[in-house]
Amino acid sequence: MIPRARAAWGVLAVVAGALAALALARWAGALLQGGPVLYGEGAVAHAAVLLRDGATYRDAAGPSFVAANYPPLYFALAAIGDPFVSGRLWSAGATLLVAVLVAWRARRAGPLVAACLALSFVAAFPVMVWGVAVKPDLVALGLTVAAVVALDARRAVAGGALLALAVLAKPTALLPAVALLVWLAATDRALLARGALGAAPVAAAGALAIVALGPTAVWTHVVTWNALPWDAGRAGLLALAGALVLGAPLAAAVLVGAPRGATAAYLAGAAAVVVLGGREGGTVNYVLDLCAATALALAAAA
Repeated sequence: MIPRARAAWGVLAVVAGALAALALARWAGALLQGGPVLYGEGAVAHAAVLLRDGATYRDAAGPSFVAANYPPLYFALAAIGDPFVSGRLWSAGATLLVAVLVAWRARRAGPLVAACLALSFVAAFPVMVWGVAVKPDLVALGLTVAAVVALDARRAVAGGALLALAVLAKPTALLPAVALLVWLAATDRALLARGALGAAPVAAAGALAIVALGPTAVWTHVVTWNALPWDAGRAGLLALAGALVLGAPLAAAVLVGAPRGATAAYLAGAAAVVVLGGREGGTVNYVLDLCAATALALAAAA
């Protein structure tokens, strides 16, 4: 690496490292607080507690009412201990997993570049805010990114299983999954078949869990109550926020080397998630997939 390039990467390492350290400090503070920090965390924690008795989606008009707007996977993870502790730890672990996968993808560019890209992901504003949220977003994100890396390495069975788990964590993970399935169907049917083989047992286990929890009640919470109005203006504002945060790095990734394979498909799915963010209540968490996809594209280009 030429000296000027090394100096530029060094500056980025200092800036991204400082912001990532700030993010970690914020996350530690949220963990020590032992209570809700973001809106909606209390409802998620309540749903996790109710899952211990299988009551998360039941008795919608009774004393155990809660708006459990997500599939059961994250609730089951957060129910292990205090949801405000275990739920945050699962989210933090998934966030750091994405950073590690970005660094691993960029390893051929050297440790400085790999570290800079990983730290830059953690330092991205949506990640700083949601990195330890008691919400399923980061767990679904970690599973999706792991699936993309697995599919790019032609480990389709693992990739299919991870995508199925991501959808069981958060419904919007279905959009990147569909984009990846379309890519596989267009490029490698054998890889698609192996991916389906990996997804099948996970999907079956998820279906059994939903049957046990009450399929009609799960549908009401996860689908019916999530069918909120969509507005093009809100979607445009979210896209603008995404462009301000990610426009330059995404343009750099395209200029250095156009994204290919599973990473390109993931970028398309991530863009669809941003558009979906125009629904009522959509916020910067709808940009998380685009943050991760951009980081993966930069790492691949590096």
